Amino acid sequence: MNLFSSRVFVAETGSRGRGVFAKAHITTGEVFDFSDESWKLTEADTVKTLPRKLLCLCCEYEHDPRFMVCPTDFTAPPISHIVNHSCDPNMASTDNYETVVTLRNISPGEELTFDYATFNTGTDEFYCTCGAACCRGYVTGMDWRIPSLQERLSGYFQKNIQEKIDALKRQG
Repeated sequence: MNLFSSRVFVAETGSRGRGVFAKAHITTGEVFDFSDESWKLTEADTVKTLPRKLLCLCCEYEHDPRFMVCPTDFTAPPISHIVNHSCDPNMASTDNYETVVTLRNISPGEELTFDYATFNTGTDEFYCTCGAACCRGYVTGMDWRIPSLQERLSGYFQKNIQEKIDALKRQG
């Protein structure tokens, strides 16, 4: 069990399935390492044949679009694979999928969330029910292109997405 796993618990959210919640206060700027969780690189073509329920537990690999990061055991996925999306997240990825940082203080019992736009360029799309004031209503793998989102989450996009953002800005 890593430090992250020891400070959170998994519970039903009601409308969004399972989620990850803080056991105790977590302060702004804390960094958590997921590298010891049960991940495996899987060929993207293989992953895309999985049922949607399992596919949502996989993340695109930041350096190579031919691979996705998936849990080694879909029946007991690592806690990091259960973190839900929010358009106003309280955590963000660093430049790789193995570490995350808290963006603000998180209270005991509060759900921990990511904005999936910071690491997802895939084809997964869904209606968002996060309830944030800045909720986009619909989340796509192209949301990283939204200028206000780029500005608000600057510094928290995974390397492959940041490179795409930089290329767009150079094009003007």
